Amino acid sequence: MSEGLASFLYRAERDVPPEIDVGALIRAEIELADTERTFAAHARVIERKSGDVRGARLELLREEPSRQELILLAARGESIPYRRRAHPRHPCGNAARLRVDQWHQCEIRDVSRGGFHAACDLAVEVGTPIKIEVDVHARVLSARVVGRILGGPSRGICCEWSLRSREQKDAIDAWVRSLV
Repeated sequence: MSEGLASFLYRAERDVPPEIDVGALIRAEIELADTERTFAAHARVIERKSGDVRGARLELLREEPSRQELILLAARGESIPYRRRAHPRHPCGNAARLRVDQWHQCEIRDVSRGGFHAACDLAVEVGTPIKIEVDVHARVLSARVVGRILGGPSRGICCEWSLRSREQKDAIDAWVRSLV
């Protein structure tokens, strides 16, 4: 079942930027044509369109219920990526092993001081504590699953670090700095 309240098609005059992929969370600046007022709405990209009809189908997130009808009736404008992270993510592509009930191979797609995204097919519930061993560090670190992406190119799990020592935090900081 969808988490969004409603969806609408944003038609673009030019191609949608590649970082706005299916599943991306965005902050859209909505302009009401009859009043020329703008406001922000948070949405998830559920479909990209190219060719004759360029744009993206956006699904409004639950945090915008009071604006739903207005947005569906008169929306136009461009969208920009929705920046909601406390720590910027950095692409990395490191091989790793995750331990839930047993060890599983995965790829760390991006990492930040706050957590990481692992490409894998594990059916792990949000809130599950995990262990991770990354090839660059050869040490086991703790994390907690905070999200799952069930389809598309970003399929996998999103995790938040559960670092207990200054040494572990320093190791993550050094890893992130090496990617910048």
